[in-house]
Amino acid sequence: MFKRSIAALGLSAFLIATCTSCKKKADKPDEYATTDTTGTLKAFAGEPVGVGIRLDLLKSDTAYAGIVKTHFNSVTFENEFKHGVIVTNEGAYDYTKADEFVNMAQAQGLSIHGHTLVDFKSSNTTYLRSLTSPGTEVNVVVNPGFEATTGANFSNWITQVGGGAVGSFEIETANPYQGSKAMKVNVTTAGPQQFSMQAYSDFFGLSQGYSYTLSFYARANVHGSRFKAVIQNTTYQERTFFLTTAWEKYTWTFTAGEPTLSLKFHFPVEGVFYFDNVSIPRPASGGFSLDPVKVDTAMKQFITRMISRYKNKVMAWDVVNEPLEEGTGAIRTNPVPGTSTGDKFYFAEFLGRDYIAKAFNYAHEADPNAQLYINEDKLESDGAKLDSMVKLVNSLKAAGVPIHGIGVQMHITIKNDLAAIERAFTKLAATGLKIRISEMDVRINPWNTTGFTPSNDQLIAQRDYYRFAIGAYYRLVPPSQRAGITLWDPNDKYSWIVLNQGKEDFPNIFDVNYRKKPAYYGALVAMKKKN
Repeated sequence: MFKRSIAALGLSAFLIATCTSCKKKADKPDEYATTDTTGTLKAFAGEPVGVGIRLDLLKSDTAYAGIVKTHFNSVTFENEFKHGVIVTNEGAYDYTKADEFVNMAQAQGLSIHGHTLVDFKSSNTTYLRSLTSPGTEVNVVVNPGFEATTGANFSNWITQVGGGAVGSFEIETANPYQGSKAMKVNVTTAGPQQFSMQAYSDFFGLSQGYSYTLSFYARANVHGSRFKAVIQNTTYQERTFFLTTAWEKYTWTFTAGEPTLSLKFHFPVEGVFYFDNVSIPRPASGGFSLDPVKVDTAMKQFITRMISRYKNKVMAWDVVNEPLEEGTGAIRTNPVPGTSTGDKFYFAEFLGRDYIAKAFNYAHEADPNAQLYINEDKLESDGAKLDSMVKLVNSLKAAGVPIHGIGVQMHITIKNDLAAIERAFTKLAATGLKIRISEMDVRINPWNTTGFTPSNDQLIAQRDYYRFAIGAYYRLVPPSQRAGITLWDPNDKYSWIVLNQGKEDFPNIFDVNYRKKPAYYGALVAMKKKN
């Protein structure tokens, strides 16, 4: 019944019939007709009005950049501040994109909301999964020091010279790194393929989806000589190394693409190479065990470095993002402990629920003047999650944790329950914290209809949802607690729902050609009317 009323009538009549604050206006003409084009969003919002944006589009699309500069005074970087973009597989930090984005935003006079420091997704899990517990590991490489030999062969290693390559594998006893032997590889003529001359280990078992660190000692007769290390079975990963003439330790952190793998050394160029003490540690139990101290240190380091680097440039941060489970409101943790794939990493699995308080404390230590937020989705549609958020932030406040605000993402659709939207703002405002709409868009095709083209009634329904949700924010959140409104993506063409989720939808206030949609006027008038 509710779906039908929206599609057929638009939401205007529905609002008048159901929204208490709208009843007194039932006999007045439409006060937010789509011909109202006076002013821009940022001119009427009162509080910061922002937009989630991407660096590549800000640089390459002048219309995109123009919309941002004209209508908004605040920006949130969709990805460029995230752990997975900043931190490398080896744990180094690359600020190239973030620095460029910050400089561009500041040059245009835009304030920046930092998103996000601790998240269960969008992390560099290759690095985080390498934080294994000490004293619980075994080396999966058999005969790692090449001490076991049969004749001229190394036990548990296969050596091959073929495909046009000329060379030899020899037992080095004159100058091993450690012990009495090492592997010497003499490449007289390199073959046409990098694997024409190779050595590879017996197969070993790892936990698929987890990260491991290969380490070995090596040297070459000529400085700068190169070879390739390969992790392979049906999947393939490689890393090129350049050696010096002295024994040195080299490392490579990789993610196991399957449970059974082999290590290979490929020699695509001429030279003389020496290897010793090859190691790929794995927890002795065969499972996967991370060191909580190392995980805590890595979390603190990322928070501290990011906030310190952009101090006085970024004055507000999403410290913890989406910490609650859908349906239950429980602290989000690994549904299958000891396993993980992709970019998901659950800090609660190793640090417990206290990781949230720790994250806020670390952030406050880095910048006592920064405004610190917890950011969550579905608070306007998931009652259990909403109630848990209220309890969580109240408990953090009671414990003296420096938390200043709550981000309500507000990724909604034209099917959302209006009363639930009002209930969310009412309950969240009662915490006394700052409240911000942090990532708003309104899906117009929640049914995922293929070949979808929105009808006029659906565009009007979308307009009315923008009007209602933003109006509810102004009505129900006291002025002193309003921290602003951020819309997610400027136009339909670049919506994350379209690009990331692959949905056929039109959830934003500008269409694919940057023309104002009815939704624009819904947002504009809500900001003008402040109710």
